[in-house]
Parts: sequence; C-alpha cells; structure tokens
Amino acid sequence: MSAHAHIPAAADPAAAETPALRFVQEPVHPNDEGNILLTLRERGFATISNVFERDSVDGFLAQVTASVTAKETWWHPYEVPEDCALTIHPTRAPRLRQMLRRAFSPIAPGPHVGLVSSGWIVRPHSPDPKVVHDWHKDGDHLVLGCRDGHYDYPSVIHAVMYFTDMTPAHGPTYVIPRSHRDPKLSPHAGTPDEAFLPQKGDVVLWDQRTWHRGSARTVPGLRMMAIHCFYPLPTAINSVPTMSPAQRQALAAATDPIDQLMYGGTWG
Repeated sequence: MSAHAHIPAAADPAAAETPALRFVQEPVHPNDEGNILLTLRERGFATISNVFERDSVDGFLAQVTASVTAKETWWHPYEVPEDCALTIHPTRAPRLRQMLRRAFSPIAPGPHVGLVSSGWIVRPHSPDPKVVHDWHKDGDHLVLGCRDGHYDYPSVIHAVMYFTDMTPAHGPTYVIPRSHRDPKLSPHAGTPDEAFLPQKGDVVLWDQRTWHRGSARTVPGLRMMAIHCFYPLPTAINSVPTMSPAQRQALAAATDPIDQLMYGGTWG
C-alpha cells in the first residue's frame, strides 16, 4: 500500500471556504466550569465537553484532511499548509474561549487571551517507533513554580483537539497527572500515566509542564490532532475597564504600531 494511501485527492479550494465545523453556543455551566478549572490546576489537563456540534465534526475533519500534503520527512511525514484558514477556525468556539480566560487567573472573567501558535500533527497509522515522541515536558522540570502546595498559573495553555472518539488505538497523548506540581511524579519513577480520551466534540485543555508523550495510531487512518497554544494578554484587571476620552484621542491619532498597542490594548 502506498505511504500516502490515506491522503485523498485535493479538494476544490472553493469547497473549503466555509468551515463545516459548528460550535455549541450554550456556555459551560458554572458548576462544570469550576470543576474543569480545578481539574486543570490539580491534574494538569481537563476536558471541555461538547465544544463542537458533534454532527459537524466529520465534515470539518474531511475538509482539513483534503488539504494535507506529503512532506517526506521522518518526523513530519505530512502537513496541513500553514495558510489553510480552516486550521484556525476551531479557536473561535465560545465554550473554549470561556474556559481559556478563566484558566489563566483566579479573577473572573480572567484576562483576554491571544493565540501563540497553531499546528496540526498528521501521521500515518502504525508508524516507525522513532517518530513517536518519548517522555518530555515543556519547561519547569524542577517544578519550581508549583511546589509545597503553591500553584503558579501557566504562562501558556494548549488546547488539544482530535475530532474523533478517542481510544488507545487512535494514538492519544499520554500524560502523568499532577507532574506539573510534584517533581517526584515522573516516568523515571514509574509513575502511572493516563491517556487523553475525549469524545468527538470535546477539547482538552493542557498544561504542558506535565510529563507527556505521543503514541502511535494502530487502527487504519491518519493520526490527526490540532494543538493550539494560548497566552494571557497583560491587562489591568483591577482598573476601570473604560477608555478615557484622552486615551481614545491618543489611539485615534496613533500611527505607530507601538502607540496603537499602548493606547489600544484590549480595546484595539
């Protein structure tokens, strides 16, 4: 079988202009919101259920898959083109945005959030083991920020989307729960791990200060996942959230990007 057997023929670009993915508009219930945030802080990851309308997910995934191209490198054998507008569309989901703001701060509603990076991992099923990430964490290996019961809010949070009902055979990400808070919890100490197994319309919020690794997809098809990285925009939460007339005038007169950022901030 060809290495590219799971990549369909290129679709008509016009057909992909309107993303098929639809969003659940109902806000996350306050009780569920609190539980998700607590789980994220304590375990390093948490699932937001029903972010996308389930019956729209397959069509959207087919749209993205149609844009996949072969890259012919051992680490990234396939890629979704960076100029594919579909890749950013899931970040517009209201339930995701609601939870992201609260995940960065104990003060409601939390800071405004910006997108740092957006990427898709696309790999064939049953890959050579060398292309599967081994255990690692993205910073703070000594857990300096969250020791002795103290918790430092993360500087970035990742949102992971698989767009399918995940099982261990679908190549989930594995993490060591709470390893972002306790340096004794690590793969080198034999600590049990846990897989991300969300449903088709779910999103996993993830603090990558936890130990984590990828896994191989063993059932036919491409292993596809979107990873969007977000950061909190610095805002004066305790200040009056109203732009003064003088500041409004300064923003209107600003022509330099630095001045526009200075006077526009989150109003810009």
